[in-house]
This record gives sequence, C-alpha cells and structure tokens, in this order.
Amino acid sequence: MLGLLWIDPNKPYVTSVESKLPPNRPLHVYSYGTPSCMQEELGTICRSFVTSVVNHYDIIPRLSIGILTDLRNCADELLDEKNHGLAEEIFSRSLATFNKNNSGKELNWFWEKFRLFKKNMNSEKLVPPGVVYIIETADIPKSSKYFSRAPSTLQNKNNENMKRVILLRCDDVKEQFSELAFAKCMFFDHAPVNYENLLNALEKAIFKNEVVPTTH
Repeated sequence: MLGLLWIDPNKPYVTSVESKLPPNRPLHVYSYGTPSCMQEELGTICRSFVTSVVNHYDIIPRLSIGILTDLRNCADELLDEKNHGLAEEIFSRSLATFNKNNSGKELNWFWEKFRLFKKNMNSEKLVPPGVVYIIETADIPKSSKYFSRAPSTLQNKNNENMKRVILLRCDDVKEQFSELAFAKCMFFDHAPVNYENLLNALEKAIFKNEVVPTTH
C-alpha cells in the first residue's frame, strides 16, 4: 500500500513528488508475508512494481476479510437448528479417526459435510499484491547425493529433518488464496526468522551453488 502511495500515476514505477522522496526514482516493492489487502484486479495491475513472497502455509496472506466472513457463515450454519448436534458429531468423528486408516464411507461423510459448508464460502476474497512467489520445502532423502557433501556444506549429514527449499511462482493467486490452509506450521511460517533462513538458503543455492541445511 505504501508503494501505491509513493508511485507516480503519470510515470509508472517511479516515485512521485508527493511521496516526499526524491522524485522520478525507480520504485519496486518487495514484501514478505504480505496480508491479502487488494482485489485481484488491483493486485494484477501492481505486478510490474510489487513482488510478494509467502512462506508455505503462512496464515497472514490467507486471512482476508472474505475468509473471515466465510468462517462466520460456517459458524452460522453450524448453529442453525436444522444442524443441531452436527458440531459435536464432527468433533467426535474427528477424534475417532485421527491417525487411522479411514474407510471410504467415513471419508465420504466428511466430504459431504465439507460440501455443506462450502456453499456458504463464496465471499469476495482479497489477495496479496503483485507477482506472488511461494516458498515450499521438501524432504531430502538419505540416499540423496547431498548427504555426501562436505561438512562445510551440510553441518550434520545424518539430520533426518533436512529440507530442500523450493521457490514457486503463483500464477492463479485468486485460487491459491481463496481458502484458509490449515497446517500445524501456519503460524510458525509467518515468523520473520523463517523467511530469512529460507531466503538465505535459496540465495546460497542459486548464487553460490551451495546446499545449506534447514530444519523448517
């Protein structure tokens, strides 16, 4: 939003006189863990001077006003008299099936309930601005050649939690951020230190041809 205030509308991608900054200076905004704060159309217009980076399941970029409205609608559906006892049943079934191989019948029951709530999740969603990149991680198996690298590259060759860091461009921002992604790391992923560590790993891999350890 600050970039929009600073930019010169008559000379795109440079600072304006009103910005109180030196005018006509090239302007590009890099943001990390950016909230969903723009309509899709405005976010698309900003692609030429805004780059947003999202760390995997980071909750902040996905928690827009539209998402909160959807959650409220789902809560209203649960409290409706026609669905009396449904919340308790969902909770009890979830506990009963946790970490178990569930039957198709049980999974179909959850899918039907999801579709029941899905019809109420149609509020307009805001999205992160500009070109959006998503950082993801993938396990590096012990059989990988990276485990044979020198200790200066990998501090612990036997680290079970070593990850490969992947940077993906999000081409369908509206679809990607139309729902809240629930994960155990959804709050942890927003920590600035995680952004710093993962981007540092990417930098070393790209510019120094190194593989660095990360436990994220």
